[in-house]
Amino acid sequence: MRRNDHRAPAVGAALLTTLTTLALLPGVAHADALKFWFAARGNYFSGQSDLFQEFDEPFGGGLEAGLEFLGITLFADATSMIPKSGAIPDQWLFTGNLGVDLTFGTNLRFHIGAYTGPILFLFPQGDPPAGVDFDRLSPETRQAIEESGQFEDLMAAEDEFNRYSQQEAELSRLAFGWNLGRARLALDYKFGKIFAIGVAGQVGYHYLISGEQAAAGAKNAAIDNFAAQYMLPDQVAQELRSVVGASPVNPDDLNGLNYDATLYFRFEFTTAN
Repeated sequence: MRRNDHRAPAVGAALLTTLTTLALLPGVAHADALKFWFAARGNYFSGQSDLFQEFDEPFGGGLEAGLEFLGITLFADATSMIPKSGAIPDQWLFTGNLGVDLTFGTNLRFHIGAYTGPILFLFPQGDPPAGVDFDRLSPETRQAIEESGQFEDLMAAEDEFNRYSQQEAELSRLAFGWNLGRARLALDYKFGKIFAIGVAGQVGYHYLISGEQAAAGAKNAAIDNFAAQYMLPDQVAQELRSVVGASPVNPDDLNGLNYDATLYFRFEFTTAN
């Protein structure tokens, strides 16, 4: 099992504190009074999660837009990733970022920043789940459910658990989480008044859960409640989990690092101090 690095949130917090201190020191770096930008970019993105294995290639392209005010930066990006099928890209990665950004230099510029914010995957619609079929249960388990008194018959029980399957069909398109800390380094060259071209690298420490994991966890909680309320034996509850595709969410599987490298062409508009 992967060992989680619990020092990463502390490192991110320390970096954010350092950058905030630097931003308040005169002469160390400069922050525009107001700056906003749009950028087209090519992207390499990967990380410690099975979700990143959904892509044949970790390359994509997308857009970024942001706003900076007195060193406080808010930006969002959208990246279209290459799917395994080789079809037209219909898998997207979105992030939102709020933090501190410092710039050194005038034309040739070095940027360093620390952020936090949400992260979202959007996958294409897959095949709908087959649903729950209690005919797969052993006779003993079917009898225990019927005698529990919660459902009039097994068909009603199937309908109840199939509601989770319908939710799973929608949730399977999503994965969502949060970058607890995200560090960014960038180097670019500004030419003219509004154009810049550059490269950037980012590393983030995330908690990230797929829609399928969330749905499996919801079904697991429903079975736990059902079994506890009607005092079903453990083996009955375990067989139910197997049939409906329920499993608990393991928090140790949700955290990890993500990292990306970007080549960008940016249009930016600045109101100087």
